[in-house]
Amino acid sequence: MRRIYDYYGAREADRKHISDLVSEATGITFESRESYYIGQYFRGVGSPGRVEILPNELEDEEGKFLRWSEFADYKTILTVEWAMPAGTESPSYLDNLREKLRSVGELVFLKRSQSSRRPPADLAV
Repeated sequence: MRRIYDYYGAREADRKHISDLVSEATGITFESRESYYIGQYFRGVGSPGRVEILPNELEDEEGKFLRWSEFADYKTILTVEWAMPAGTESPSYLDNLREKLRSVGELVFLKRSQSSRRPPADLAV
């Protein structure tokens, strides 16, 4: 099974505002979560993939750093992880979601990546 990851960026840091815009465009409901490592973030509920709205800037005892340094211009990152079922030729769920997200002017599609393995535990939320 392949896992496909789509990344979107927003220059603003207000994750609640971004979750409201994404919810309106896609119908995905978001719930606020709190993590010691990440702080406040939002996770989509009831969607076929894992959809999260996360801060790009994190802070630990050594100071502030970017979780995704290649996206340094974006304060908020929307991630979508989808496990593509075997025999599926195209990530249609992700393509349909990207089409819906075009209406969210604050979001920019950044990249798509794929893996046949789960991300390391230290990267998981």
